[in-house]
Amino acid sequence: MSIFNREAALWGSIYLAILLSVLTMMGAVTVLFIMLPVTILYVRQNANRFFIVYAIALAIAIAFAGGAGVAIAAVSVFFLIASGMMGRQYKAGASAGAVITVGTVTLIAETLLVFLGASLFGLNIPQMYKNSLRQFFDLFNTMAANTLDAELIRQTVETMANEIPYYIIVCSFLLVLFTHWLARAVLNRYGMNIKGLPPVQNWMLPKSFVWYYLIALGASLFVAPSAQSVWAVILLNLLPLLNLAFVVQGISFLFYFAAFKRWNRALPIVGIVIALFFSYPISMLGLADVALNIRKRMKNQI
Repeated sequence: MSIFNREAALWGSIYLAILLSVLTMMGAVTVLFIMLPVTILYVRQNANRFFIVYAIALAIAIAFAGGAGVAIAAVSVFFLIASGMMGRQYKAGASAGAVITVGTVTLIAETLLVFLGASLFGLNIPQMYKNSLRQFFDLFNTMAANTLDAELIRQTVETMANEIPYYIIVCSFLLVLFTHWLARAVLNRYGMNIKGLPPVQNWMLPKSFVWYYLIALGASLFVAPSAQSVWAVILLNLLPLLNLAFVVQGISFLFYFAAFKRWNRALPIVGIVIALFFSYPISMLGLADVALNIRKRMKNQI
């Protein structure tokens, strides 16, 4: 058996190109695709060929990167684990939900381990992030002729720093979701039968999410957003996450309603646009959909 084949060489080359671009100006875009080649290689190649192609691509990238080689290696290994976990799920014939859940949880766990490891070496990543935010707002305030109040800047920086868990969860989920969408399209082109998510109109949150939201909302009445406590940080991250979940549920309902009325998709598309700027109405629609079981009521009226 040969070490390489055309398919392995193709995806190995794509991965090499992505690694070399990660630390350039294109990195903000190419990093979105960094998990795709590794996932495809893991699913399509045997273990020996996978690790050989991966190691060669990484070694070439490190050699070309020079002083940035360590950073490229760290980024590569970080995303390797989540890609491999997703690949294992694909090989096992898991559902799309299982693939996305495993990938997202893996990325979140890895990020937390990075934070923990950094702290052992005296690096406080949240504090570094906070300092960067403060420098950004100070620079902006200077350019804006000091129109921003110093206390407002301080509160904004503290709030954004406390929302790091929210950013980690959302970014991990979106990256895994994007990777799954691309990987499924590619693998199905190779003749595999990779399961997709149910149609958007069929998405439905568990009813327990309503209680989570109501409890969190009630608790927020007794905890000041500016309070530096564990409960304040939890609520600061939990409420936006639940709100985002109900925004998705609201959009799902609009797709369902359009299909139920046999309308075109203009309504849900308008809903998506509204949610980008004013998420609250769509979130409340999603909350009502789950809490009141509006879909069942619609069916019963036929």
